[in-house]
Amino acid sequence: MIIVKINGEQRAFAEVDDAWFTQRIERPQAAGALVCVQVSFDDADVHMQLQTPTCASGGGGGRQANPHEMEIFAMWARWGLNSHNFTAARIMGFLKEASRSVRAAA
Repeated sequence: MIIVKINGEQRAFAEVDDAWFTQRIERPQAAGALVCVQVSFDDADVHMQLQTPTCASGGGGGRQANPHEMEIFAMWARWGLNSHNFTAARIMGFLKEASRSVRAAA
């Protein structure tokens, strides 16, 4: 399961659409607000949490990532989500790619 939390509002990725992301990311950013996006994975071999740099600091993982989790970390970086300049489109692209990867491994 993939859970997305944007500025404290949490939804399962399977339950949201592009408009939900745009409304919660693009609109506040256009008004100059910082937007915090957190993504949690809880699947057979993927148990991890990621967050944009606009979120308050969180603790790091307590264990070494497995190969599938390393692939998800690489996707996050490839989509530019370690930057303050992320967009709703990049978040959505990452989530769609990551969800395919998680389903394929199941």
